[in-house]
Amino acid sequence: MTIGAVIGQGWRHFRLTLDGRILTVQLQTEGYERNDFDALVIDELAELARLLHRNTDIDVVLLCGRKDVFSAGTEASAFAKRFAAPTMLERRRDTMPGADMVEAWGKIEAITIAAIEGRCRGAASVLSVNCDFRIMGEGVEFFFPEVPGGMILGWGAIPRLVSLCGPSRTKQMVLFGDFLDARTCMSWGLADEIAPAGEAREVAKRWAEKLAKLPSLAVRMTKEAVDSHATALHPSAAAADRYRYLLAGHVRAGKLE
Repeated sequence: MTIGAVIGQGWRHFRLTLDGRILTVQLQTEGYERNDFDALVIDELAELARLLHRNTDIDVVLLCGRKDVFSAGTEASAFAKRFAAPTMLERRRDTMPGADMVEAWGKIEAITIAAIEGRCRGAASVLSVNCDFRIMGEGVEFFFPEVPGGMILGWGAIPRLVSLCGPSRTKQMVLFGDFLDARTCMSWGLADEIAPAGEAREVAKRWAEKLAKLPSLAVRMTKEAVDSHATALHPSAAAADRYRYLLAGHVRAGKLE
C-alpha cells in the first residue's frame, strides 16, 4: 500500500502528515483530553504499524502528541475490560493487543522517533521506548505507574528498558513509579536530546530531516543489524512477560483461578 493510501484510511485517533519522506503521526485520541489509550486507540496504532512495516515511501516515522501532553497512557476503564471476560482463555486474548501493538511498532523498517512533551505515562511510555530515538521537551513527566498500582509493567517493556538503561535503573524506575524529568531520562539513556519546552517536535523534525538524507537501504539494514543484536532475547522475555501480566492482573482484579 502506498503511503498516500495509508494516510487516506480515515484514522480516528491520530493525524498523519507527510513531508517528503517523513511521516508525522500526531496522537489525537478521540474523546480523551490527555490522549489516553483505550482498545480502539491501541488497535488503530497496531494497524498503522502493520501498514508501515515495509513501506518504502518513507524513511522516518515521527510520533508526537500535543505541546502540553504526549499521552497519559491507558485510560482507567481499559484495565477492567481486559479482565472482564468469563474465561481465562478469553482474558488472555484481551490482554494481548497492547503488546502486539508495541511489537508491530518495533517492526517498522523506517526509523521511528518519539517527540515527547508533558506527561508520558505507562502504555505511552512503553510505546515511546520502543521507538529508535526519543526527543524530550523540558518539563516532561515520564513514568511507569504499574507496580505501585498493584500491576507489573507489561507489553515487553522491561527487556527494552534493561537494554537502554541497565538492570538497576530499570528496577528503580519500574518499582518506584516516580516521575522522571528530561534530565534524568537523558542521563539514564531514555532520551537522546532535550528540547526547550514545546519544541520537542521541531527538534525531532531536524533529526528526521538528517536521517531522511541518508541512503534508505543502508539505514534500514543498519537498523536491522543493530536491533537483531540488541534484542535477540526480547521475544522470549516478552512471551513470559505476557503471562506475568496476566497473573498480576488476575490478582488485582480478584479473579485468580
